[in-house]
Amino acid sequence: MYRTTRRHALLSGVLILLGGCGADGKLNTAGISVVAGDVSAIAMAFSNSLTAIAATPGVTISADALTKAQLALTGIRGAAQALQGVTDATAAQPVVQQVETYVQAFVAAISTVPILPPQVQTYLQVANILLPVIFAAVNLALPPPPVSPAVVPAAPAMTPDQARQAATTG
Repeated sequence: MYRTTRRHALLSGVLILLGGCGADGKLNTAGISVVAGDVSAIAMAFSNSLTAIAATPGVTISADALTKAQLALTGIRGAAQALQGVTDATAAQPVVQQVETYVQAFVAAISTVPILPPQVQTYLQVANILLPVIFAAVNLALPPPPVSPAVVPAAPAMTPDQARQAATTG
């Protein structure tokens, strides 16, 4: 009996995304759309995280951390928009690297919250799943996971498609 592991599912997602790149390194329209969509999914998940933190009784985030998280979120949204106009993997690479910086800034900001609501752990896992897929799609070396297991210990394992779906449930 064959069992699909998380690694197999992630690799399948990467191979599907790589289908969006031609031999010349150009991203086709579908590839650009998927990369920009995945960055948008991370932004949606992070926006939902802030909403969940604000809506959970007894959970607070400092004004400074909230400002930093919102700035990072704005950067991720801007990057998703910028990726819509990109035509090749090389041009997308600096934008994708900025996304990683914004993701790390967001995670650092909300890591100051002593107890994260359970759904926030799922939203953070979205970035852990989709960021390597995004990097692979534009031919960048895979980054380390932006969210450490200490921050999201109870987050479920997901495929890229499940992560995209989880990002939109709020």
